[in-house]
Order: sequence, then structure tokens, then C-alpha cells
Amino acid sequence: MDLGQYLPQSNFLNSTTWSILLVTVMGIVGGMSPLSKVPGTKQLSNIFLYTLIGLIASSANFAELTEAPVYILAGACILGIHALIMAIFAKIFKFDLFTCCVASVANIGGVASAPVIAGAYNDALVPVGVLMGMLGAIIGTGMGLIVAKLLFSLV
Repeated sequence: MDLGQYLPQSNFLNSTTWSILLVTVMGIVGGMSPLSKVPGTKQLSNIFLYTLIGLIASSANFAELTEAPVYILAGACILGIHALIMAIFAKIFKFDLFTCCVASVANIGGVASAPVIAGAYNDALVPVGVLMGMLGAIIGTGMGLIVAKLLFSLV
């Protein structure tokens, strides 16, 4: 049942956004409750995570990739700037490799890929990757909307 369709809708908060927010809050609350101690929850959550990654990958369309070389070049420039900023912040604040990698993937790859990178370091760090991915998605969406409003006001 999609509870998001019964909540108030706007340009930013549609039924899908509400559903993601509700599931995220329920997951965090469930993770902090005695429900997290039920045997098999870790394995089940990993199955759901990899299913989500598979669903995202299955909807990707690479056929039109060669038709937009300017966008590919722009993406490469953005990734280069991102890597430079991450290296500068890592040096200034003395971040470890785990924090830099997961934060980077949370900003670029999003909710689905940050837990995978965190799990590559240690299985116990998957929840940290999920939280960093969600935080990256929430902040990124909010900042993207603000930048869009600013750019629209310039036109």
C-alpha cells in the first residue's frame, strides 16, 4: 500500500518522495528498536539492498550514451572537481579513507551504492553507509532545488 499518495503533494513532495521518507524513518526507528535483534535481519536487509541495486541497474539505458558526448565530458569534469574537493577536505580535516570513499559515493552514487562501499570495509559499517547515502540524497536534493530556483530567477 502506498501511504505517500494520501499525504499532501507539492512540486517537491510527491507520493514517491513521501514513500521514501516514510520507509527511511520506519527503517531508522526499527533499527533502534528491539526489532533489530531479530535473527536474520542483517541477511534480509542485505538481500533488499542488493535487490534495490539490481532494480536501479536494470532500468539503466546505455544505448543513447554516445549521443551526448558533451554531457559525458561535463560529468567527467564534475567528477574531477569532486575528487579534488574530497582530497582537499581529507587533507584539512584528516579524514580516513573509509569516510572519504563512503561520503564521495553517497554524494555521487547515492543511497544504493554507499552501503556497498561501506560493506567492502566491514559488514558492520553498512548502516553507516545507508545513513550517509540518505543524508547525501536529502542534502543534495534540497541544494539542487535551491540552485534551480536561483538559476531560474536569473533568466
